[in-house]
Amino acid sequence: MNSTNAKKKLHSRRQIIGMITLAPLLGWSLLSEVKSTTGYGAFRDENGNYGIAAINIKDGVPLFYTATPGRAHDLALSPNSNHLLCMARRPGTYLSVIDAIHGQVITQQKALRGRHFYGHSCFSADGRYLFTAENAYDEARGVIGVRDVSRNYQQVAEWDAHGIGPHQLSLSADGEHLIIAIGGIQTHPNSGRKKLNLDSMQSALVYLNAESGDFVARYRLHESQQSLSIRHLAVSKDGLVGLAFQDQDSLSQNKTLVGFHQFGQPITPQAAEETIQHEMRGYCSSITVDISGRWFAVTSPRGNLITLWNGATQGYINFATLSDCSGIAPTDLEGEFIVTSGQGKMIFLNAKSGKWSHLSRINSSRNIAWDNHFISRVE
Repeated sequence: MNSTNAKKKLHSRRQIIGMITLAPLLGWSLLSEVKSTTGYGAFRDENGNYGIAAINIKDGVPLFYTATPGRAHDLALSPNSNHLLCMARRPGTYLSVIDAIHGQVITQQKALRGRHFYGHSCFSADGRYLFTAENAYDEARGVIGVRDVSRNYQQVAEWDAHGIGPHQLSLSADGEHLIIAIGGIQTHPNSGRKKLNLDSMQSALVYLNAESGDFVARYRLHESQQSLSIRHLAVSKDGLVGLAFQDQDSLSQNKTLVGFHQFGQPITPQAAEETIQHEMRGYCSSITVDISGRWFAVTSPRGNLITLWNGATQGYINFATLSDCSGIAPTDLEGEFIVTSGQGKMIFLNAKSGKWSHLSRINSSRNIAWDNHFISRVE
């Protein structure tokens, strides 16, 4: 599709979404019905309080609201228990373990002295350990905290992340590797969220042995894409890793912001249509993969865009628009995703069918703004 047609398509889609927001809020999409998916996300309410919300995606009914000590970032679900992990946003130092069914806080822990969290974590395949992305800020070194679930999440080891600014991390599809998105950006709590090394930043994708923490491999982008920070990732059932980038060069234009990776091969950045790529505004917030492992979706809140990608071809296929979109998670239907926004709205879309849903809010009188990430439990 040429850039003129893409602009017309983008303008038309935004007009449609604008009309939907003026219509009565209809709750769940008329296009499909999710039978057994619970969604979890961090939020801020109208009074400035932070917390975690769980909702029944079928009807938008809240299951619980749980307060947090401060702004949260991402969440993680245990593979063999009802533990829901809530991680503090950088440079926060708390993690909360919440009962994923009832919302009670099970335990709360802090980062070790001289460390802060980057907002992301994941469990080992057997659920015995929790891995946390952390900053050893006085050393300007990224580390991975290893916490023993059976010992009330006490830290029992620390692994070198082999890069500055480890952000999102995930297990490989076979559970053998811990895959880490190394953002490359140095920060220090004394400087808040200021980026201290943009002239020398080195982003990478690092693989560690998930049992020992031993270094396995590191992959970097081409020198021409040095300004891209690899921040978020999603792993499909067949091992394909989807990557979402953030461009740290405010003067650059139209760098590719999505990539894919197979272990043992180079990272392969992929471009969307020229106009769509420009509208992504150099920033991707979240990436996820559907339950089939074929379809990927990426949010770009600065451009109010969700882009859809075919994992089989590693190519861009379509887009949707939602103001301040950020969190995204799969439902129990092939190709389908739920997207949340900082305005408290949600949109359901299906990459396989190309159909789009109505916008909706949580079926509650409580006004909340969703934060950066959203996860789901499909049962």
